[in-house]
Amino acid sequence: MELQLWRAAQDGEVGRVMEILGSGGVDVNWRNDSDFGNTALHMACWNGHDAIVALLLAHPDIRVNQRTEVGEIPFMAACCGGNTTSIWLLLRDLRVQPNECDLEGYSPLWWAAYYGQIDLIKWWIASRREVILDMGSANSDALAEARNEGKLEVASLLERFQAAPGDTRRGIRQELGLYDVLAADLFAIALFWCDDLLRITETTRGEDSLMRAKRFLRITKRLPMELQMLLCYRIVGSMRSNIPLFEREAAFRDLARRLLPNPYEE
Repeated sequence: MELQLWRAAQDGEVGRVMEILGSGGVDVNWRNDSDFGNTALHMACWNGHDAIVALLLAHPDIRVNQRTEVGEIPFMAACCGGNTTSIWLLLRDLRVQPNECDLEGYSPLWWAAYYGQIDLIKWWIASRREVILDMGSANSDALAEARNEGKLEVASLLERFQAAPGDTRRGIRQELGLYDVLAADLFAIALFWCDDLLRITETTRGEDSLMRAKRFLRITKRLPMELQMLLCYRIVGSMRSNIPLFEREAAFRDLARRLLPNPYEE
């Protein structure tokens, strides 16, 4: 079953991953020795299968910083793959150690700079997780690597962050349209974007609140619906295929009361 889970995570087969995890008794941290010790979470991160990343992070036995034979953690795989949704999920999990270097001293940020992952780095800075430009090893100076590889946008961003981290972070959060609230709530409100949501807001909230809700949803609807639903299951503690409307509405109202009155960081 472990190899089947690994392959399903690699190929993005969400339904199959859910089926295997639901059957129980599978080692979710199993390392594939024929593929440098990569786990299912590594493969999901490498390939940008964010829905599967969310599922695996929700598993009670997952080891989020499991290393491969070369010392690579899943977060590093996500940095190489460049999927910003997977990166955001990982960054909001406080168990994840985003600055862990591999056995050769390369850091995740170094790899992001090497590949020119400008959007990924923006989300990292916006998350308020620690961003270390140089871990002190010979292969971990992300700013130098961005310059060496001609990744001028990345180099400029890292230079600004190095000179004024607070101002740079605020500017990026404003650019991305993030609320200054817990990211768990940010994701939770996004989950309830569906055909019923605007009807709910129209019947329960005033015009100003409705406009804020629509504005918020324009940002959060960028998340794949598949990911929204999987995260919704995680939050409400249910793996059912359908969540009754009244449960969704009650959860939305509770979150909206706390989130919608808050302005953007503008």
